[in-house]
This record gives sequence, C-alpha cells and structure tokens, in this order.
Amino acid sequence: MSSSLFAADFNNTCTSNPCDPTDPNQVVPKLFWDSNAADVAYGNFKGLIDFSQYSPNFNTQILTLTPQLITQGDSWAHAPNAYALDQSGGCTVWGQDAQGNRLWDSWGEADGNKDKQCSIANWVYYGFRGTLSLDSHWTGAGLPAGQEAPSLLSATRSVCSPRPDPAPSCDDRTIGDWVETAGGTIASLTDVVRQAVAVRGSMSMPFSNKFVPGTSTPFGKGLVVLVFLWECGEKFNKNGGAGNRLLTARLTKSSGGRPCLSATSRNCVSSSGVRSIIRDMELPPLVSLSLLYHSAARRS
Repeated sequence: MSSSLFAADFNNTCTSNPCDPTDPNQVVPKLFWDSNAADVAYGNFKGLIDFSQYSPNFNTQILTLTPQLITQGDSWAHAPNAYALDQSGGCTVWGQDAQGNRLWDSWGEADGNKDKQCSIANWVYYGFRGTLSLDSHWTGAGLPAGQEAPSLLSATRSVCSPRPDPAPSCDDRTIGDWVETAGGTIASLTDVVRQAVAVRGSMSMPFSNKFVPGTSTPFGKGLVVLVFLWECGEKFNKNGGAGNRLLTARLTKSSGGRPCLSATSRNCVSSSGVRSIIRDMELPPLVSLSLLYHSAARRS
C-alpha cells in the first residue's frame, strides 16, 4: 500500500463523543485485509517473511550458507535449547518427540519453499523471538561472509512523501536489518492463528469480557500479533557475480509508481530497513503493526 493509503486506512472512526478509539464498541470495525477487496494487489498469503537464520536464496539457489542480515536470529527453539512442537503439520526434518509429535527448529530451514510449508506457520503461531533492528549498519567488516551490502534508496520514493512515523530510513538511507520472504502462496493461515489464540491467548485483554458489537458474545481470549507492511523490494539473480546477485527493484503498485532506488543503485531497501527478496512481488516492510486477535471476533 502507498503511504497515503496507509494513513487513511488507520484513521480513527469513532461513533461517540467522547470516544476511546481502542474500544471496539466505540468505533466502526476496520477491515484490515480482504482477499477480494478492490484495493488489494495480492489476494492470497504471499510474500510472507522467512525469518530463517541463513539466507534462503543464497542457500537454495547458489548453495552458499550465509546468515541473513538480522541483528539476532530466533534461537529460543534451536540447539542447545529444545525444539518446539510443530504447529504447521508440514515439518519433516527435525524428528519427533517421545509422543510422536513432529518438532520444529526456530532457525528455520533456509528454504523458501519448505519454510512456506513448515516454519512460517510456526513463526505465526509462536511469534518471531529474535530481533530485527531499525538502526543497524551492514557494511564492511560487519557484513557476513558471502552476503551483499544494501544500497541506498531514493530520497524521493513515495513512502517518504508524506513521511510515515516511524520511518528511520527516510532520514538515514543506510540503516536497518534486511530479511527475505517466501515466494508463492500459502493456502491459509486461519487455522494456525485460531489455534494460537485458543492456546496462547489471554482472557486479560482490555476487552476480553466486553461483547462483540451487536451480539451477546464476549470477545474472549485475545492475542497480539505483529504484522509487517511492505513497500518495495528486490530480486535475487543466481547468475549474477559476487556482489551483483540482487537486481534493481521493479516498480509496483505499492511503491506508488516512483523509483525505490537512486539512479546509480542496483538494490532496494525498505522504509524501515528490513530486506526483502521476493519472487513474484516486491514489498519490504514499512512498519510493524500490533493486531489484537480475539477468539470470538472476526476482526478487532
């Protein structure tokens, strides 16, 4: 989405005065995403973040094991810590526990196709427990062996005009972590989100005991989930030489029709500095949102 759409989409829509914009009984329900909406460019679960410790594209396309440009990977269910129970039903490489339950390593497989069936659903369920930074610098000696340094964005790209808040790389175009995304479509994440709310959700959310507007059903358990919004992106070219495998970003509906790059750059970074390498669309994160899912509400 463009920056102007971003601002409009999250305006408060109070129905009373005074109004608490966080109270679902005092605002018009906000439709966050609809696969059939007229202003949605991608109607399926596509371009989802792959938080694997190692780069999926370098690993699968040129057989180079190099870390992603992430400040701290997700090690809470990685050796020497115990693996987590697989919530996707698609994990096959980490064995089973004594009860026959499949297991999952929170470092992921560094394979976009396999992670799409296994790790991404588990990160949705458990949450990413590593660290993405908006003020890191990936250059020189700090760049992992085999990786490529990010390039500058254009100072005139649409996401910075008008400037959202926060958007650190609108001020400093050299900062921030980069993370890859999985290509193709994931059939549905509805079941894993529903299961996460049922098992990990809390009845102590501010509106858990309030009623869904127009019903006598309480909102019930709630779970806060981080969602990353994307702007523009880059392509991975396995035939490029070292330092030239990240191709110039294409312009997309989300970039507002303006270049993501300066005239001499070959790469594209996101407005929040988190890297994207996407197969069939280019959309790196603009900012992260906290969405509150409730067990009895379709949206909140």
